[in-house]
Amino acid sequence: MKLSYKIIKIEKKVKTMKLENVLYNNEKCNITFSRYSNSDFLAVLINFEDEEYGSPITTNNSSYVKSDFLDENGNNPEYIQIRSDEPQYVEFLIENGLIQEDPAFAIPQGFISIFFFEPTDEFAQYIKENIEE
Repeated sequence: MKLSYKIIKIEKKVKTMKLENVLYNNEKCNITFSRYSNSDFLAVLINFEDEEYGSPITTNNSSYVKSDFLDENGNNPEYIQIRSDEPQYVEFLIENGLIQEDPAFAIPQGFISIFFFEPTDEFAQYIKENIEE
């Protein structure tokens, strides 16, 4: 019996990173960044035109600090943390080319989980060049 098969190539559409004049709930905003002082993880904020300060859309799992995680080269990787009950932020960050489509891992926390997303290659480079450790 001869088996035949087709190789299907699935291409993921690479999104270009956008930080300014993006739409969230049909309102223009900018995406800005900071770091959580008690963990050194990246904080992502939305700044609407009429706001003086941005609103965080990421979370900070206070049980861990960035230095708790090491990649295969012994470096501390960047992770963007989003609550499992806030999928609208996941979609927003994927649409604007900031995070990978699937979380690297999740940590249960009470009735929810905290998803840890890796940045896209373009965003990872932006972090290295523009956001202080």
